[in-house]
Amino acid sequence: MAQQISRWKPEKLSQVQKLVDAHRLLKEEPLLLAIYYGSRRAPDDFSILEVIDNFGSNSVDPDKELFEVTYESSPRFPMREGQQLRLVLTNPRELRVALQEHWALLEEVREAVKQGRAKVLWQDRAGGKFLEAMRA
Repeated sequence: MAQQISRWKPEKLSQVQKLVDAHRLLKEEPLLLAIYYGSRRAPDDFSILEVIDNFGSNSVDPDKELFEVTYESSPRFPMREGQQLRLVLTNPRELRVALQEHWALLEEVREAVKQGRAKVLWQDRAGGKFLEAMRA
């Protein structure tokens, strides 16, 4: 299930995995790839990249920014004061463009993957191809 990329030791892995597993159940927007990564920009936060088929109607952001949403602590996902859960969401079409054009937020995730500060929590066949492209 979870694939260790390197020695990075993420916090609350089981809670993050449960969140990703819940997202896998969504049929109208199938989850292709989920990566839990250590962000240099927000090292105390929980950062997850999800590649979702049909997310945002498969559009590409004209400002070259991946969609990022943050959540504060909640009873279902408690965190220390000041910590946030950061979800970075994209679709296959946008991911391809972001890879080619080196969008900043995706480059942060790629750096984490290459440096062993990431863990793949889910991938299907297409997700595996995206992961390979991110490692290149």
